Amino acid sequence: MKQLSIPGIRQVLGEVCDTTKLFFRKPYAIYATIFMLLFKLPEGLLSKVSILFLIDGAHRGGLGLSPQEYGLVAGTIGVAGLSLGGILGAKAIAHGGIKRWLWPMALSLTIPNATYLYLSYYLPDNIFIVGLCVFLEQVGYGFGFVAYIMFIKRFVMGYLHKAHLTLGKAFMALSIMLPAMFSGFLQQAVGYRTFFIIVLCSSVATIIATILAIITLKAKEARK
Repeated sequence: MKQLSIPGIRQVLGEVCDTTKLFFRKPYAIYATIFMLLFKLPEGLLSKVSILFLIDGAHRGGLGLSPQEYGLVAGTIGVAGLSLGGILGAKAIAHGGIKRWLWPMALSLTIPNATYLYLSYYLPDNIFIVGLCVFLEQVGYGFGFVAYIMFIKRFVMGYLHKAHLTLGKAFMALSIMLPAMFSGFLQQAVGYRTFFIIVLCSSVATIIATILAIITLKAKEARK
């Protein structure tokens, strides 16, 4: 019975290393990587803590939503907002291109996070107000996320684009995972209100990432 020919670990690792080297040999690869890691920093910080904020009791600075209310706000209203934002973002890119919409999408990814700061100060018990704030934040995130995806696809075009797209998606996962790893510790140290202020301040990273992305896109167009 013939044994199946399976590539050795060294061969697989060698191919991964070669693919990664070719990725970083692309012009402005460092700028692109910084963009992939920093553009969604505010959302990375907010993603896990926002869940805790919605269900934590008022005595701990949260909104104290019941399981049913949380399911409605996050599972229905939030998902609807995310879907709407994604659809609007896709249509905007299709008509105006990524360079035209990159700044508006960067702002839409960051400014709506102020809704959580508002909620942390006023702690409304009106489910409509809470749902509206979550809806607006998710619309902004869905709209801005389209720019992130389109930039990655634009940057990896060319030789080994599928492998480089996979690498770009790995950076996308890291951009959420790394800030989420310490967001809980940060929130416990400073409280919800101060944490949401820090999230808004982290929007500076998104602005820097957007500037680098625009430089990269212009350079890529100039090389055509």
